[in-house]
Amino acid sequence: MIRIIRTPEGKIEIDPTGKKSGRGTYVCPDTACIEKITQKTLSSALKSTLGKTEVKNLQEELLRVTNFKREEVEYGKDSDI
Repeated sequence: MIRIIRTPEGKIEIDPTGKKSGRGTYVCPDTACIEKITQKTLSSALKSTLGKTEVKNLQEELLRVTNFKREEVEYGKDSDI
């Protein structure tokens, strides 16, 4: 699971450690789950008003993070690809 937080300053970000302070919610690292994130559900979970652009940018960042993690597992961290 990947944690998304609203920091005390109001910034929305991915929390790869799961330990950052702030209001958080979790999403599964599967592409289908990430694509199902909506403005309404994320705004509700984080108790914040998010725009469509913010949600789209977050989805794109989550897809980059999860694809990178999959490549690490598939090819190994020390791969020369």
